[in-house]
Amino acid sequence: MTIALRALCVLAAVVVACPAFGADAPQKQLSLLCTVPLPWCEALAQAFEKNTGTKVAVTQKSGADALGILAAQKGAPRFDVWYAGTGDSHLQAAEQGLLEEYRSPRLPELRDWAVRHAQQTKHRSVALYLRSVGLVINTRRLAAKQLAEPKCWSDLGRPEYDDQIEMGHPAQSNAARAALFAFVQLLGEEKAFELMKRIHGNVDNYTRRATNAARAVARGDATIGIAFLYAIAQEVADGFPVKLIVPCEGVAYDVLAMGIVSKARNPDAARTFYEWALSPESLDIGYAFSYWQMPAHRSAELPSRVVNTDQVKMIDSDLNRFGTVERRRLLDRWDREVSILPRN
Repeated sequence: MTIALRALCVLAAVVVACPAFGADAPQKQLSLLCTVPLPWCEALAQAFEKNTGTKVAVTQKSGADALGILAAQKGAPRFDVWYAGTGDSHLQAAEQGLLEEYRSPRLPELRDWAVRHAQQTKHRSVALYLRSVGLVINTRRLAAKQLAEPKCWSDLGRPEYDDQIEMGHPAQSNAARAALFAFVQLLGEEKAFELMKRIHGNVDNYTRRATNAARAVARGDATIGIAFLYAIAQEVADGFPVKLIVPCEGVAYDVLAMGIVSKARNPDAARTFYEWALSPESLDIGYAFSYWQMPAHRSAELPSRVVNTDQVKMIDSDLNRFGTVERRRLLDRWDREVSILPRN
């Protein structure tokens, strides 16, 4: 089944399964700022409109651009809901007063990490999906080089993996940044930076995006990658000689989140969308576009390609600890102490 056909099937299922919120009410409007790929944004808008009669105007932007737009429009926003920016971006928006406090009645239905995100942002945001970060290996390259599989994060600092690792740059890659923060949380800052220096010595290339690292490993341009496990699952499904590894210390992770824009023009429609977007049927839509991420709702579908983080060890993510100032400090330290070191 093609992705387009699967998307149509998912949308049809959503229309049938979701309740019609305010079906007899006059037509409403919603302006959605969306940070997932445009086809996914449009599918969300179409499903919500069919279920509620609410006309949805979609604007798709990257997370950094979305945050900048909301900051520029503070006091006179043109958007009602920000959908699927990263958790740390939503924390920054909450700190700047760009998102409205809202406590969803659905919170008891959500996984603990989604509720924890809401609490850490003082209920100005809620997590939609969890993106676990682990290791991907090219089994063919590993065998050819007679290297053992890495089992733990700490293994990546071993000298035999010299020039074998590809990962994102922490200042640009959400996955690499999540790994850095997880190491600090797990090991303490000094030991975390010692590990990052050893890993840096084994890195052949830094990429802007973690998905690029997964792709490089899949195509045999690298042996080991640090990447989002959902991207690795897609490479496995596409038949590449790759294997995903959940490190022994646990997976790092970040979340994709959602918030109602402060002083939104259409607050009622925004709250209705917020509740609908947390439903299992809405969360299933992302799978039509091969985004195999862990959903917030406990009753949402879990396809076989989704890494079930209910069943694996995770390294706690403390947004409050790694807020805007601390995040910048750690990234600056990485630039000063790690990036300048020779790799070969």
